[in-house]
Amino acid sequence: THGREVAAGTFAVIACFALYYVSTVFALGYGITQLHYSKGTFLGVLLLAIVFFAVGILASGVWADRSSPRRVLIAGCCGTVVVAALLAPLFGSGSLPLVALFLCLALFAMGFVYGPLGAWLPDLFPARVRYTGASLAFNVGGILGGGVTPFIAQKLADRGGLALVGLYLGSAAVLSLAALLLSPRRAGLSEAMVLPTPTA
Repeated sequence: THGREVAAGTFAVIACFALYYVSTVFALGYGITQLHYSKGTFLGVLLLAIVFFAVGILASGVWADRSSPRRVLIAGCCGTVVVAALLAPLFGSGSLPLVALFLCLALFAMGFVYGPLGAWLPDLFPARVRYTGASLAFNVGGILGGGVTPFIAQKLADRGGLALVGLYLGSAAVLSLAALLLSPRRAGLSEAMVLPTPTA
């Protein structure tokens, strides 16, 4: 009876998982084997980028409290499209600072497609099916968006280069953006918790 909500939630989280696995699992493997960075060097760059992930989560949480989780997730998907367009020119540049810049941007954007999910997903469902619906959507979306992403990204890189990986990531973001824009809007918990603007 809540198929539309489950579908919206499932497809809305695909960008989150795709971005994470492209910028961590795929990036690490490609950086070591194709770009010929040492494992220690590349892991150090990823540790730096993870700091930007934490900052993105914090910023997205503050913004979601002041507006709405859905609005922040939409902005995060748009940011992921931009990151996808930068994947080939930055990550494939051969310059470690530019590679680090890409990973920092990618994981910062990740904060905006991940941070508000905990408020937005449960809000799609009425209380009696809220936990089941949110769990199902999140985990199936994780399988679709993350389970196959490193494998597909590596195959695309081998056949057509990093531009195809960027196209794949951008397509995942557009799919999630469409799911968010078409998702049913309920006046549930997250909307009710947005603080009203004080008036004189």
